[in-house]
Amino acid sequence: KTTLVFKSMKELGLNHGEQFLYYNSYFTPLSFFQTLQKVTELQAPQILILDDVEMILNDKNIINFLKSATWENESGCRWVNYNSTSKLVKEKTINFTGKIIILINETPAKNPMFQAIVDRVLFTELEFSQAEILELMKTEMVAKPYKTLKQAQREKVFHFIKKNISPETELSFRTLIKAYNSMLYAPNHWQDLVKSTLGGKKQQAKSPNTII
Repeated sequence: KTTLVFKSMKELGLNHGEQFLYYNSYFTPLSFFQTLQKVTELQAPQILILDDVEMILNDKNIINFLKSATWENESGCRWVNYNSTSKLVKEKTINFTGKIIILINETPAKNPMFQAIVDRVLFTELEFSQAEILELMKTEMVAKPYKTLKQAQREKVFHFIKKNISPETELSFRTLIKAYNSMLYAPNHWQDLVKSTLGGKKQQAKSPNTII
């Protein structure tokens, strides 16, 4: 999902720090409000990409910020308020004019506040088949440099994965990265390490990758 989003940013000619910002870490409510401020200062289309941020979606304050930032009031504005005496808050109210993309692997279970966010946005679930994952690995990942691995080495790792997976293998895009690292750190035994990661069975209750 991250690869697809960054590919789209590149195809649209958008640059990090100019038209969009990307974060994949934890936020405090204050830092999240400050991030929303930064997004409003970007060039159009002012996009905020939040990746693997399941933890913040359990924070009531941040959820409230997201609710305000994703729904217009009667005046057509999306006002976000942070009432605090902290000197770190430059403006207590901002009119959020940007767009937000949230990439998560699991939706917060039994969280009615999160459901309020889902009701405000375009919500899409992505579930790739093994064949689709392998095709994206081949076309989008293998051709890209990775640390000190050469093109031939990356292709060798990919073909090894393709040859050794089974219908029960829980394959993901991270499988290729883990296999790359196995070759780097154990060049004489990487095949055994990779095989051990391909033997796991799919979890019955696993949620598909999700894009909001």
